[in-house]
This record gives sequence, structure tokens and C-alpha cells, in this order.
Amino acid sequence: MLERFYPGEYVDSTYEIDFDRLYEDGYRGVIFDIDNTLVPHDAPADDQARELFRHLHEMGMDTCLLSNNKEPRVKHFADKVGS
Repeated sequence: MLERFYPGEYVDSTYEIDFDRLYEDGYRGVIFDIDNTLVPHDAPADDQARELFRHLHEMGMDTCLLSNNKEPRVKHFADKVGS
């Protein structure tokens, strides 16, 4: 059952993913971890992360942050990227 959540493709960086193609293929939501996925461990949201979320929301993609960080870190990051 959980296999549907396993990656079907591996890339070196989140920022290499063609989210426009995924949207065209029918995907309407993305779940992200924060540390070492969007930014280095414990780093704040940066311009690259903010631009990614702006683009995703502009195209109509829903986003979700799923993290083992404490709530204040996740909330602060979400506020900065507009998630």
C-alpha cells in the first residue's frame, strides 16, 4: 500500500524536478521535507525555496511540508515560503 509513496525517480536536488511536467501529467500536490530537501539542515527559507513555492502555487499545485522538525521550525519555514 505504501509503495505509491515511493519515488519513481531520483535526482540530486529538488530544484532539478520538472514540476511543470508533473502538473501536465496530472499531479496536483507535492509533499516536501525541509532539511536537506529544500535547504541545508537548519537553514532558513532562501530565495530559491520561496521562488519554487511561488511557482508551484501559481500553477495550481498544492504543497505540504512534512517534517520531523519541531513545530516552530516548520511553521516559520512555511510562513516564509507561503506554504
